[in-house]
Amino acid sequence: QLAYTRSSFAGAWTPITPGGGAATITFESTDDATTSLPLPFNFTYVGTTFTTAHYLAVCTNGMAFFSTTSVTAPFSRVNTSLFTSVAPNRTLAPWWDDLNIGAVGFNPPGSVLYQVQGAPGSRTFTVQWTNVSAWFDAFLGQPRQVNFQLVLFEGTNVIEFHYGPTSGSDTN
Repeated sequence: QLAYTRSSFAGAWTPITPGGGAATITFESTDDATTSLPLPFNFTYVGTTFTTAHYLAVCTNGMAFFSTTSVTAPFSRVNTSLFTSVAPNRTLAPWWDDLNIGAVGFNPPGSVLYQVQGAPGSRTFTVQWTNVSAWFDAFLGQPRQVNFQLVLFEGTNVIEFHYGPTSGSDTN
């Protein structure tokens, strides 16, 4: 049996930006879309080591999962497959919900960025959802957008979720 530790930490939100070296992830659509990024370093998750020949499949709906093949299948907000034998599995879900990176309702478009930082052996791989719209809220006229990150740490296999500012109503 694998042992994991959940911990909380207090730190400042530090966004990644295209001006600071981050790249924008391109999706086939702005809703329920997934794009795979090659892993920049080996990472062990739930007893399986994923190498640079594997992928992190990133979904517009605020989640990502490790995959041995490139994935472009759409995944809607069906929060029942966090760890199952069918995809998406091996899931990391910092904010898995019905999100959209396009202009939704009164909300302008958001984006999903990624960046590798640091020296080999102690790098981080950050995926950041930037000003993504909460789909349901946007169509109720509540212009809510969220910012959050998934950060993988090379060598230690630590996973962190970082949460940034949200805008709009929080009534739903």
